[in-house]
Formats: sequence, C-alpha cells, structure tokens
Amino acid sequence: MLKKQLLSTKQLLYLIFLLSAFIFIVACKDNRAGEYKETTPSENDSKPSMANPAATRCVNDGYSLEPIIENGVNVDYLCVNPETGFKCEIWKYFRNECSLKP
Repeated sequence: MLKKQLLSTKQLLYLIFLLSAFIFIVACKDNRAGEYKETTPSENDSKPSMANPAATRCVNDGYSLEPIIENGVNVDYLCVNPETGFKCEIWKYFRNECSLKP
C-alpha cells in the first residue's frame, strides 16, 4: 500500500508561492521606513557641477556678466564690456557672432 502524501502537489505549489511572496516582500522592504528626516539643500547642491563655458570665456576675457531676467527669473546672461558699455548675449559672444571691442 502507498503511503499517504504529507502535502498534495497543489498544496505544495501554494506553499512555495506564499513563501516566495513573503521573501520578496521582506527583501524589498525599505529598512528606513518611518525614519523621515527632513533635509535642507547643502551649499553644493545649489551650484552647478560644471561652469558655463560661454560665461567662463566672457569673464576670462575681462568682461562682466549681467543677468537677463524675465518675469523675475534669470533666463540668460549678457557679456558686458565695462569700458564701452557694449553688450552681447554670452553664447553669441562665445561663437564670435558679436564683438565687445570698439
């Protein structure tokens, strides 16, 4: 006579499924849950990681930068020759599309 199986195939598959789901949930759980810490941006977060090459060229050539502000938002910069007052958008200056020399 055959011994009675401890679990049927259907029950065994169901048990494997439940165990797999439990392991998945535990493994994906964020161990820091409930641990909310409000952070403020550091000084380094507000600075760009790489300098704007057009602005860098303007300043390195001895000119100054003047912000272009639209609706209270800084949208771009002008490269300004402080001696002559000539102004040029920084990327046009970078591409030599305008000159600040008299």
